[in-house]
Amino acid sequence: VPYNGKYMIYSVNKQEGDAMLYLYNIESGEKQEIPRGKSAVISSDGQTLLYRVAPLYSQTRQAKIKKKKGDDMPKDTLVIMNLKSGEKQVFPCLKSVKYGRQLQKYVAFQTSPEKKGDKSAGTPLYLYNVKTSTIDTIDIVDKYSFTEEGEYLSYITKPGDKDSTGVRALYLRDMATGGTTSILEG
Repeated sequence: VPYNGKYMIYSVNKQEGDAMLYLYNIESGEKQEIPRGKSAVISSDGQTLLYRVAPLYSQTRQAKIKKKKGDDMPKDTLVIMNLKSGEKQVFPCLKSVKYGRQLQKYVAFQTSPEKKGDKSAGTPLYLYNVKTSTIDTIDIVDKYSFTEEGEYLSYITKPGDKDSTGVRALYLRDMATGGTTSILEG
């Protein structure tokens, strides 16, 4: 239950089969079902719902039977929903997602590239502002992490083996100002 106490989220997970995520509006009593939804969080202001949608259980099971690994396995989809308007932003092929405690302003996430390019390079990191619904992109990011409150984002860039001009580096981004400081290069 977020700070404003208007919504409650919970899920029902089957031992075998697809899970169901529920969004319950405490004031109106309205309940919304989200098939295969998981890992849900409501922003601290109660305006945004972030959740993952898992692939169908049958797709994941078939991929495991065929002994697929890593990038060949079915991927989750990230959904960011405005609870007032019901508008959803959908990002398929989710690789990772992180945010500060209570999802206050930004969500950082990476998706798996659709084309199989230089696997030695990092992938784009998307910074989604939950207040404005805008996205910033940072290229060739290998690893990233928010501080606990989400005020700062640290990330490591990793150019591909074939990139002779790129440099592996550690950066710190102030999420309030957008300013970035290079901490370590080389």
